[in-house]
Amino acid sequence: MDSILEKRINKLDDFQLLRFFNYLGQSLFEGIEASSEELKNGIPHPVKAINEINKIDKLPKHAFEAELSSKEAIAFARITLLNWANDDTLSHLVEHALNSYKDDELVAETILAFGFAASMILLTATTGVKIKIGNMTIEKKAASVEMVKAIVESLSNVISKLI
Repeated sequence: MDSILEKRINKLDDFQLLRFFNYLGQSLFEGIEASSEELKNGIPHPVKAINEINKIDKLPKHAFEAELSSKEAIAFARITLLNWANDDTLSHLVEHALNSYKDDELVAETILAFGFAASMILLTATTGVKIKIGNMTIEKKAASVEMVKAIVESLSNVISKLI
């Protein structure tokens, strides 16, 4: 059965979903209390063993500037948010952000760069960092290997193209 949070996410149309995902990501990265190196070091070994995680780590820097197609971005955002909605820690951040988010943009398309997606995967995969969003602070716990795998595999075709 879908949680209330999943239902709220599923009510968003594709463009609302992308704009919210962008808003959430920007909010999280503004409130994270760790460097990218600390985030990478916080990835548990079973997660590091996921094939796509290794591929992302070996991509050239210019690959992170590539834009995802609307279809790829929407699928990635939806899979990520729905998985986060079922995570004991991340669900609180998603709910808090949904409660404070106002979608008043008239823009029909939101561009999502692969680097942003890779950063969201990194945030999902890492553990032991503190994140502040609004007046809420959480300590990120370990995500299940299954959750990270589901999220990163949604971009496996994109990753293969970028190699």
